[in-house]
Amino acid sequence: MKRVFLLFKERMDKIVLLLNYLLMKLLLLSSILIVLDLMEVMVEGLKVRSQQYISLCNGQMKIHQKALINFLN
Repeated sequence: MKRVFLLFKERMDKIVLLLNYLLMKLLLLSSILIVLDLMEVMVEGLKVRSQQYISLCNGQMKIHQKALINFLN
């Protein structure tokens, strides 16, 4: 009985390691976008939109800032 349990445990350990490996591969291959700050301001016909976000892609983290200016007539 103990031998059967040890074989079962060994097989389960391999399955858990495989699942962890697949999860890490999925996280490295997928892109994740987290918006930190979104602000919109209107001043005398100008509309300014500012955005900060973090992107996680291919295991690298980057911080981005973006500003859009629209002229309203």
